[in-house]
Amino acid sequence: MLKLDDIQAMSVKLREAVNKANWDESNNVSTNHSFRKLIEQNRRPAIAARMISRPKSFVRCDYDADGNCIQYGVETYDARRIADIIVNSVKVNGDLMYPLTGDWSKKYVKQLYLFINGTPVARFKVKAIEKIDGLSDMELRKYVDPTPIINPVTKFRYKSAAHICDVETSGLPDDFLGDYSGKSIYNSALEGGRPLVYIL
Repeated sequence: MLKLDDIQAMSVKLREAVNKANWDESNNVSTNHSFRKLIEQNRRPAIAARMISRPKSFVRCDYDADGNCIQYGVETYDARRIADIIVNSVKVNGDLMYPLTGDWSKKYVKQLYLFINGTPVARFKVKAIEKIDGLSDMELRKYVDPTPIINPVTKFRYKSAAHICDVETSGLPDDFLGDYSGKSIYNSALEGGRPLVYIL
C-alpha cells in the first residue's frame, strides 16, 4: 500500500500535484491523483516501460536442455508479443529480472508497468533494482522466449535490472503522474521518445 514516504521520495512537482488533488477532492472536484485515489488504485513509485512502437524482426533464440543458446530463423515481434512474453515468464517462474536502459538502482521504485501505445497492460511488484551490465544465462532462461531481451540492438544498453514478480493484467489505473513534470503522463511524460518513465 502507498505510504507517505513513497511520495516524499519523488519530485517536488509531483508532491505539489498530489497536494492539489487532495485539495480538489476536499472541494468535491473530481481528481485521479489524490492520496485516496492513489491508494484505491494501488499506485506506488513506478517505472513505465514503453513497449516497441513498430514490429521488429529478430533472430529467434532459445536455450536447450543443456543450457546452450540456440538460434532459429527470423521472427517478427510486436509490442503485444513482447509484453506477453514478460507476463507469461513471471506467471511460469514467479519472478524475473527485467533489464532497464540506464541506471535505475538509486531510484525509489516499487512497481513496473508495461505500456502499449500509451495504455498500461501489466503491472508488476518490484522487489529491488540492481546495477548490472547484462543478464546471466540463468536469468535469461527464465524467459519463455528470451529473443527480444538478448537481441543485439538492445542488450548492450542495459545498465540495471528490476527484480519483478506478482503480475496483474486487469484493473490497472488509467492515469499516472510523471515524476519530473508532476502532470498526467498523457500531457507530458509519454510525449518523448524515452522507453522508461518514472511515474506514480
